[in-house]
Amino acid sequence: MGRVISFIISLMLVSGLSVFFGPRATGAREFLATGDYSSEIEKQIRSGKTTTANLIVRNHPRIWLRGSWDWDKNNVGSFAWRIVHGSACEPGDRSCDDMKDEFCYVSGAADTYMYGKTGKNTFGRRYLWPIMGAEGIARKSEWKLPLEVPWSSDDFYNPRHTEDQLLSDARAKLLSAVDEWDGYVGAHTALHGSAGYDWLVNRKYSNGTTPVLSDADRVNVQNRLIKLAEMMKADCKGQGQLLGRADQIYKYFYPVIGMALYEPDGKGISAENNNKAKEYLNDFDVYWIGKILPALNEQGGTGGWQSGLCHIDEFPSWGSYGSGSEGSQNDTLPYNVAPLLYAHYTATGQSFANSLYDTGFLKYAGEFLNYMIYPDGHYVSMGPQTDMEERYTWVGPLFSHARRRFSSDPYDQWAGELIGWVRNEKLPGEFVDEGSYDSFDQLMFEEKYPNPRTPEQLGCGTRHFAKLGWVAMRSGFTSSKDLAALFICQRYHWSELNPYSQNSFHLMRRGWLIKGNKNTIYIGGQYQRPVQGYPTVAQGAQAYSPGSKYDVGPGIQAFVSNRNYDYIKGDATHAYDPVKLKKFTRQWVYIKPDTFVIFDHVITAKPDIEKKWVAVPAASPSDLGNNLYRITNSHGGALWIKRLLPLRASV
Repeated sequence: MGRVISFIISLMLVSGLSVFFGPRATGAREFLATGDYSSEIEKQIRSGKTTTANLIVRNHPRIWLRGSWDWDKNNVGSFAWRIVHGSACEPGDRSCDDMKDEFCYVSGAADTYMYGKTGKNTFGRRYLWPIMGAEGIARKSEWKLPLEVPWSSDDFYNPRHTEDQLLSDARAKLLSAVDEWDGYVGAHTALHGSAGYDWLVNRKYSNGTTPVLSDADRVNVQNRLIKLAEMMKADCKGQGQLLGRADQIYKYFYPVIGMALYEPDGKGISAENNNKAKEYLNDFDVYWIGKILPALNEQGGTGGWQSGLCHIDEFPSWGSYGSGSEGSQNDTLPYNVAPLLYAHYTATGQSFANSLYDTGFLKYAGEFLNYMIYPDGHYVSMGPQTDMEERYTWVGPLFSHARRRFSSDPYDQWAGELIGWVRNEKLPGEFVDEGSYDSFDQLMFEEKYPNPRTPEQLGCGTRHFAKLGWVAMRSGFTSSKDLAALFICQRYHWSELNPYSQNSFHLMRRGWLIKGNKNTIYIGGQYQRPVQGYPTVAQGAQAYSPGSKYDVGPGIQAFVSNRNYDYIKGDATHAYDPVKLKKFTRQWVYIKPDTFVIFDHVITAKPDIEKKWVAVPAASPSDLGNNLYRITNSHGGALWIKRLLPLRASV
């Protein structure tokens, strides 16, 4: 057997060492790779103590809204409170945490250029917009909205149409597009169609007696939503990749139709349709509680997504189960799942701490977003990338961060402040502070925070995303000159979206210094062993298990973080051909603020098997002699690399 204690490498970046022993806060907390970060309601349903159907509340609206409570401006944290509280201000004002701008835009659009448009088109399918507009008009004097918003002398909140006219327009739009079946729109129809029915089913016109939806309308919409659910359900049945094809998971959104239609007392719906709605709720427990959510938490229960923030499509659209796809197969799934879990939260009347919206991969999603935006203002290059200039790439993550207004938990308050800073300082202002087609989504789901502290002030520094197997290290978050490093050693290879980068690392300082996903070792001229064919929904998260073909770990075996250093030990032995490699561990020490030491321990099956240490520099290294190299990028960043052990250290 051949053994090599291969390369103790020292990496030093240009920086002043005088701050080495200065006080530095750290955001590192204890997380376990094997911990269960499910929400309480998941555990209860999974154990058989209750079901989603048993928890559905009787009142409407219940999809994204909590009945009449959310329309009362005096209830702190309610939907109305988010709009009304605080004084009107510029949308980009960092002290502004209300949603007046978004509400005025949505209402104004519904009142003007969208009014009267029906059919399966961009404006015709926006039945939720005029409902919002009508609710505002109904409460115009109570909410005391400004007639003139201060950021534009030409922009007035002065609706032309009446409450009843907007409600009639919403009804016409809903009846024309509620069952739209289109790959472009996809699960978006199920989500919004369910909300449209839910918001209007008990709504009356301003006279207080005439229902917006007649009995015939109500039956019509119920039947069409059930037909849509049946079409979606017929293409599910346990098919689809759990983690590698977001578009194949979107068809499993159909239970939201059950959340809107099911009536616990059986009133207002036929027994046949009510039984169908209950069937969809039971399916939610089978597929989401039993299969999909456990998989999302198995890889991201402490925050994170296997391919970084790779792609976020405008709508959760679906594709086929074959090789081709018409949908957004590369989507960052947790963010588009958030509205579905939010609907479950409101439809079941759970406390926030007990709800699905508090499940691990959503609870810690804000931290992951913060660390994935590198000092140059772009996302870390990991999985298949979308155009960084696309709006939803930046707006989409905000859907998972609505926490502050629901919870007094210290972590939720902390996370709300953190994501408020990210929204204000890192997300492009032209996307989050200007009116556009996504204003409804921001109005519904987005969270703001007045005058948030910086991540440094909040204690962020190094973050161990333990379930995922990533450690993100930062010297700061407010300057383009900050250092950013990412170390990866996963337990499992999750899907084809997941870059194969065991014991690899990225390094940025004033631009890239070490980049890519293959900064690790090659054994016998080969990279890490290939993995193909990933678990389906039916197979579930248990397919990722020690000894399975997905086992590329065991992963991170030790992690220590304090103000002076970070220590990581990653074991990537199972990522290589066992015929050639018996052991590969990498120990990584980040001596703050700017020095890294890497110690690799490699055991090969035979002494003559080649072992090669690989790093991909962002620029050609300069040989300074005495085993010292320097990499200088085009932005003035510099990295010195020195090998501390002899070139041949085999024993």
